[in-house]
Amino acid sequence: MSTKDRSSLPISQPYTIFTRNQIRFFTYLLGYLTLASSLTATIYFPLIDLLSNQYNVSTQLVNLTITFYVIFQAISPAFWSPLSDTLGPRPVFIMTFSIYVCASLGLALNKSNYTALILLRGLQSIGGSAVMSLAYAVVADISPHSERGKILGPMLTSTNLGPCIGPVIGGGSILASGDAMWCFWALVIFGMILPETARTVVGNGAVDPQGIWRTWWTMLRGKVAKSDNNNTTNNAFVAQ
Repeated sequence: MSTKDRSSLPISQPYTIFTRNQIRFFTYLLGYLTLASSLTATIYFPLIDLLSNQYNVSTQLVNLTITFYVIFQAISPAFWSPLSDTLGPRPVFIMTFSIYVCASLGLALNKSNYTALILLRGLQSIGGSAVMSLAYAVVADISPHSERGKILGPMLTSTNLGPCIGPVIGGGSILASGDAMWCFWALVIFGMILPETARTVVGNGAVDPQGIWRTWWTMLRGKVAKSDNNNTTNNAFVAQ
């Protein structure tokens, strides 16, 4: 192959420009989020009798709130996943976890209304159950096939750990406080932390996102890049 032919070949781009430390951070963050989602489904198994007395309903009706949660947990990813492909995972993460946080807060403040309990549990499921499908999308965006196992392993460990430790945490909160409402005080704030990774929005990470897709992370990176450009320009001017 001639030198001319070689020069005409396209230059291969890296799959992602996110560093190893950033990808490691994503792994821990996604593991935490999937843990929060799976934990919510089982955290109040030890509370069934307490909730039955508090809301003055039968045990069967309290169990119905668990069924309600699982139904929406199965259905809602079918809506959120296509939306994530269009908008990117970050806006959908913010939207769904805002719903999750508001529903959790409503459950913590709701003391006696059973109708509110079952509706808020459904809303909590709609917000929290989107995490798994969105997490897989983020993993696909930031790592090639050959490296995804390193991220999926710890993430799935957290996912499988949630149903196991949920009843333990729920029971522990009852023993410590004597109040079932403490199980619902779960506020997960991460909108300012998780950067946009959708390849349709930021490519391999080299494209700076705009609007709701921006975080302090990308804004800081933009300021650093701008400062470096200014320094380069000033140095060139001085050299002249």
